Amino acid sequence: MTLIPRSRRTGFTLVEIVSSLLASSLLLMGLGASIFVASQANEPNMVRSVEQIDASQFLLLLQQDLAEAIEIESIQEKTICFSVADRDQDGMNERIRYEWSGVSRSPIWRQQNQEHSIDVLELTSRFELSWKERNGRIETVDVVAQTAGKQDIPPLTTSMALWNRPTSPMKETDE
Repeated sequence: MTLIPRSRRTGFTLVEIVSSLLASSLLLMGLGASIFVASQANEPNMVRSVEQIDASQFLLLLQQDLAEAIEIESIQEKTICFSVADRDQDGMNERIRYEWSGVSRSPIWRQQNQEHSIDVLELTSRFELSWKERNGRIETVDVVAQTAGKQDIPPLTTSMALWNRPTSPMKETDE
């Protein structure tokens, strides 16, 4: 039997190295492109979530304030003004006002006493207040709030029970 001598080659040729580098780079480019596409597809959901969280935080603040309402001075479709018990130990009730201009993409603002108003929900596309009365007292306030962000976000709605049953500004009470 004759033996075929082995070549003494101990490495790769330049063609083999270049072709393996080319295949690896194509594989990495495809992987990078798929990660980029996946991150872009997820971004709208993140924006939507942030906008929903902002609207939820606004509704929670409004709900906390209304839960302590002792008198409602005025209530309209886009404005509510009410008093709560003294919070800053000055011996006087606090006056809180929420208002939206009705112009899409404008903020809902909140004012306490005579302080500067602050924006509590930016880029608002909808803010509606409605209420239910019984015997001249407001029992619940229903709120619809919707942001006007980059995405179509469904409006958030809530019904807030007013435990103190403040007097309605619309009617005089018989008491």
